[in-house]
Amino acid sequence: MNRFRHSNSFSILLCLVLSIAGLAHSGCNILKPQVDATRYFLLDSPLEQSNPVTNSALAIGLRRITIPDYLQNTRMAVRKDTNELLFSDYNRWSERLDTGIARSLAKALRHSDLIHTVEIAPWTQPVQHDYIIDVAIIRFEGNANGQVTLVADWEIANGARVTIQRGQFEHIENDWNGTDYSALAGKLTLAISALSTHLAEQLALSSTPAERR
Repeated sequence: MNRFRHSNSFSILLCLVLSIAGLAHSGCNILKPQVDATRYFLLDSPLEQSNPVTNSALAIGLRRITIPDYLQNTRMAVRKDTNELLFSDYNRWSERLDTGIARSLAKALRHSDLIHTVEIAPWTQPVQHDYIIDVAIIRFEGNANGQVTLVADWEIANGARVTIQRGQFEHIENDWNGTDYSALAGKLTLAISALSTHLAEQLALSSTPAERR
């Protein structure tokens, strides 16, 4: 009888020790620093910034860049189907997307021989611009088929704030593998550069030789 009682007590004690050891081990895992796997990306032109060309005279104001509500968060979007989007928790833009698009577009526009300067609103003081550009982004994402798409409506106004041109631009980059978000950011940057080239072409049609001297 005593032997059974001692054996039972030993079993209880052993279980208690193992339970405490298990809790201690779990506690160590909880307290152990967790590695943040989130990656952050920028839209940035691959081109080197060049010095303004001396005969370039156009001063451009980049007034409004608007994006759809579904792109208002920093998670990068991938279109799975026509009506379905996937947002990555671990691949994010490092800034507001409309801010990043404005910065990247202004940088790309400055590479045009036609343009002397590009200033992004809000302007800290009254500035006289030869032309003002507004851009409304409609689509800006990759998809499950490996395409990266930019669709945008644009308007160009003259220095008197009167709209003189408007249109829509579409650019598609192919061969994205669907998982490399660094490559996705790069292809979207190329799409912004293509938009800047298109806008510069429209400015060339609108401006006069006197403005470009």
